[in-house]
Amino acid sequence: MIVAVDQKMRSNNSCENLTTGIRTHDTLAAYVNSRDQLDLSDANFQHKLDQVKDQIKAEMRKEYKIKDAAERMKKVSTDKRTLSNVNSIIRKANTKLHDLQQELNELNAHQIVSPSTDPGTPTTAGS
Repeated sequence: MIVAVDQKMRSNNSCENLTTGIRTHDTLAAYVNSRDQLDLSDANFQHKLDQVKDQIKAEMRKEYKIKDAAERMKKVSTDKRTLSNVNSIIRKANTKLHDLQQELNELNAHQIVSPSTDPGTPTTAGS
């Protein structure tokens, strides 16, 4: 029963909203890294990058909820089989969270900050 709930919650993870032919955020980083002539400063590309980052963050929030629920179930589980299933769910969630965080870090490396919004840029009194 627990495993079925875990699989059902994870089955709603599709990220097929991009119009560039990239079907999931998993392939966006590979797409970005494989393109030598890609204009990273293009506003459309940066917008799509923001959309994918938002999708990854949403998936991370979902995985945190799965992990939190599994940890609460672990506290009340008494039988070994259920405990084993719950531990498996927690391991899967941790692995997925780690992978999503790595993808987010890769995408952040391709994010271009405009000079007007860069907090490290000093402003002059005449501006």
